[in-house]
Amino acid sequence: MAKALVARMFVQMILTEPPSGRSVDLLDQLSNEICLLADLANFIRLSHSQPAFVSAAESTCMTMLSLVSKLNTNVGLYNVLKEVVDNKTIVNTMKEDTKIVARLLLNDFEQSGVHLDDATREKKVKLDMEIVSLCDQFIQQCHAPTLVSADRCPKHLINSFRSISNYVEVTYTYHDSPQEDLREFAYRAYNSFNYRQDDTLKSLLKVRQNMSQLAGFKSFAHQILLDTMVQTPENALNFLKSAANAVKHRVEKELEDMLRMKQLEYPLAKDIKPWDVNHFALANKKIRLPAGGGSVSEYFSVGTCMEGLNTLFKKIYNVSLVPVRCGRNEGVYDGDGDVLGYLYCDLYARYKKFSSSDSHHTISGGKLLEDGSYQQCLREQNINMLPVQQFSSLLAFIRSLPGFEAVILQIFMLTGTRCAIDFAEVPSVLMERFASDHRVLAAIGRHHETGMMLPDNVIKDYIAEQKCFTALDLQHHLNLAIIDLTLHCHYPSDGNINNIVNEILEEYSAIPYVKGAAPHLRFGHFGHYGARYYSYIWSRAIASMIWTECFKENPFSSVSGENYRRKALAYGGGKMPKLMVEDILGREISSDALVQALVEDIES
Repeated sequence: MAKALVARMFVQMILTEPPSGRSVDLLDQLSNEICLLADLANFIRLSHSQPAFVSAAESTCMTMLSLVSKLNTNVGLYNVLKEVVDNKTIVNTMKEDTKIVARLLLNDFEQSGVHLDDATREKKVKLDMEIVSLCDQFIQQCHAPTLVSADRCPKHLINSFRSISNYVEVTYTYHDSPQEDLREFAYRAYNSFNYRQDDTLKSLLKVRQNMSQLAGFKSFAHQILLDTMVQTPENALNFLKSAANAVKHRVEKELEDMLRMKQLEYPLAKDIKPWDVNHFALANKKIRLPAGGGSVSEYFSVGTCMEGLNTLFKKIYNVSLVPVRCGRNEGVYDGDGDVLGYLYCDLYARYKKFSSSDSHHTISGGKLLEDGSYQQCLREQNINMLPVQQFSSLLAFIRSLPGFEAVILQIFMLTGTRCAIDFAEVPSVLMERFASDHRVLAAIGRHHETGMMLPDNVIKDYIAEQKCFTALDLQHHLNLAIIDLTLHCHYPSDGNINNIVNEILEEYSAIPYVKGAAPHLRFGHFGHYGARYYSYIWSRAIASMIWTECFKENPFSSVSGENYRRKALAYGGGKMPKLMVEDILGREISSDALVQALVEDIES
């Protein structure tokens, strides 16, 4: 493979040249060359509609993973880098961002177990490969339908499901049905305990634990969180549990409101069940639709969204979105006309399109190349609207943005979201605040047919809808994050993860646990987000603090936008996230302050 040859060439150069700052540059170039192929292959693996391409991309991903695992445990490369980092004379000649890259690379080597003996290193590489395979197995089954014997399905419900021989197929699509007994049956069936999926999750947790302990860490969570803002799983769990306790009162209030809605349909109802939540949340949205039957989404066609984002980014970041002639891309330019990168928008659902949820992918990171040219950042935004759909939700579109307000970065390892996982989500979560601000909505929204401005009453109803049951939603994600971290910290000696999950839900969930249900086996983030699901909630708290400090008073402030861009976005992974946030806020941040920001967020 060509990339393998290129990798060997860089390795040979690093090993034969005298250790210097150039050694770090060569390692960064090596990382860039690998990721140019690996990121593209991963994108194709997750997004392509043709099985042959998906299969080829999966094979490429596994090949690249094997190559990366071997390079991360290459003793020769590590020794060169260690000599550079330990030599103060060399370090003093390096630029600040090169020093940061050197530290990041050194941590990568050491976390990968480069210090291990040959046999143990080889074993760890095999465990890395096994983890990827188990992740894919688990994720693929998370959305798979459940087949239930037809004789176990109530006769009056059987026609609600697709029949396959003597079975009925139960999917997630019944979660918002207005028919309670249908919702209940579907919930119990879809979330029933699955021995195969349970075995896959146990294997994944066990292999991760073995891999981390081989590398000298207490647990997978302790290893994976080492270079994050939170630093340790204990800190993360303290944050999550404090937040869970802080929102309990608001959750109870929301459950009372939801129960009153349920009692309008079922007067004898005494509590809210897990299968009720989505239905009544959706019912609440329908209640808030304007009298004319219109919807806020009618004022945000794809074109309007693009134009609106362009207007917003021009004002706050002095950055423009410029359509490329083929009509499928958007170029991102700064105020001086320099291209910052390209955004490929894959907006519509199509037959066998694999990615089922809104997402974004990095195809290539920005980097100043050795010949002086610049490798442009290329990112893909994936949304699955129906081709016949004329308009989309501004929030749905913005939620898929990774913060492509990124500026030119010279070093690949520091580009874009190659930073601490619990800061990487902050730019996109912050954009959600813009999408729910009445001033931004009023400035951007135009009806897709008439061109009329977005009426105040529609904005008011939309914002009120967004604020309904926010504490319930937050509690749900807090529970998942606590489960995720706990399982990756303390794998049970008896292998019974169900007991741990049940104990957590009994303590922190206000909605009664359903005996025999195992909804955690449908939680796909155990896969590629293992031990890190907390990071979305952490990022939400930070984004809330930044919004309040910088944009709440004026969301179009160019002064605040430039301050945020210069102090945070400009660095990518080139500065410690905690220092960036504290620089923006002008004060230190603490776990208690982050919890308070979450509470204020759901109560505002």
